[in-house]
Amino acid sequence: MRLSRRSRTQYRFLGGVEWLSGVVAVVGLWLLRIPAETYGSYREPLASLLVSTGPHLWTIAFWSAVSVAATRGLRTYLGNPSIWLAIDTYLNGFRREGFGHVDDPEHHHRITLFRFRRFRFLPLRLSRTWPFVRPEGRPWLGWVRPVARSGLRTQRPQIVFAAPPQDPDRARGVAGSAAAEGRTVEATGLPDLSDSPTESDFVEYGKKTACDPDWLRVRRPSARALVGFPVEVNGRVWGSVVVDSRAPELEMKKILDHHRATQDILHSLLQGV
Repeated sequence: MRLSRRSRTQYRFLGGVEWLSGVVAVVGLWLLRIPAETYGSYREPLASLLVSTGPHLWTIAFWSAVSVAATRGLRTYLGNPSIWLAIDTYLNGFRREGFGHVDDPEHHHRITLFRFRRFRFLPLRLSRTWPFVRPEGRPWLGWVRPVARSGLRTQRPQIVFAAPPQDPDRARGVAGSAAAEGRTVEATGLPDLSDSPTESDFVEYGKKTACDPDWLRVRRPSARALVGFPVEVNGRVWGSVVVDSRAPELEMKKILDHHRATQDILHSLLQGV
């Protein structure tokens, strides 16, 4: 399943639950206007329905309203599937513009959209790397995580980067630094950590990408060139877009020009998610 593709069935199901819960809440509030002593004067099956549900109408109306709020919140969190598909198209177009002329595997050159979240819970599957990010590990610090990526491969990365807008010096990674600092961040000519790296390689890679060398020893990222762009929507930090490649250098002018020409399109799309 694509990283950014939200299930249409799930989104529509939640919409149906929201609609049904709204109807139940409205009907429940309307039935509360009927005096309890008149329930028996109505025809069946309404009379039996009123007698059985009458004492619980307030509870039914309350939890139906809660259901409306919860399902609406979930739909907002997931985002409209049509918008996410448009974002996929944007990222794939960005990749074609930057790397379409290169005859390399798809996952060697990627465009990833990261989303900023003020708070995050620590998933248990990341606990083995927790000691390496302890100084930046406060859940309320501010983080970015991948929500969409070009192509069809490597669609489920388990990674987050610290991105505190109020303390940008503590940001980590190109993605976190771009989001927290609000500027384009470049890191090219990075050492190859997949082929017998030395201690100096980890230190150099960490210095250029704002990553802890200990964390790099565990993750062993394959990218050798990255550029991150901040994404702001309606005057607020939304996240970042990161271009990464296994080639040591990028055609930076082509990438920067394409980003400048199309960033308004992405910002317009992100207003709907």
